[in-house]
Amino acid sequence: FPHDVVVTMTDIKEWLNQPHKHYAEKNELVVRLDKVFAESDYLYPIEPFKKRNSVKDEYIFEISIAGDPSWIIVHETDWGEFRLHGVTESDKVKKPQKQEQ
Repeated sequence: FPHDVVVTMTDIKEWLNQPHKHYAEKNELVVRLDKVFAESDYLYPIEPFKKRNSVKDEYIFEISIAGDPSWIIVHETDWGEFRLHGVTESDKVKKPQKQEQ
């Protein structure tokens, strides 16, 4: 994934608020997000789950939390910024891919 991902305090709060069966382990990852991204597998872009005014696309990265698969979601904004959105254990993010341009 050739882009830097912006992480704001709002993004960190969203990460910490995400439900997860490995809640504590998921939250511990926030202090080393650079390493988490470096060790993740970039999968593909997907159509956004929810229409948000400024979100153009979503990008999915696969990670492991306590031995179970999870996925990081990054939003691309209309102005070309890539922002951390959250993390999920739901495999719904593995829906059909969007064609990369």
